[in-house]
Amino acid sequence: MALMKGENTMKYPKLLQRLETLEMVTYFHDDNAEDMYRNIMQIVATAKPQTKEQEHQIIYDTLYLLETMHYEPLLDEPLSEFKVEEREPNN
Repeated sequence: MALMKGENTMKYPKLLQRLETLEMVTYFHDDNAEDMYRNIMQIVATAKPQTKEQEHQIIYDTLYLLETMHYEPLLDEPLSEFKVEEREPNN
């Protein structure tokens, strides 16, 4: 996992791992995992989510579209591990 200059840590390491899996299953390596990660983070920044749950939903939706359009038949693992879980409101 190569980080660009100025990037101290990956905010979502599991997301990068998932993107690295996508990179491996394509066999072409045209889509670099770090580039895809940065693109998803740019989508999140543009959307300006108000909560962590909204941010996670944007990531999930983007990853879902990416995988179902290009990679779904190639993947063994379901995307469900990245789905935002519904939470009960605290009373």
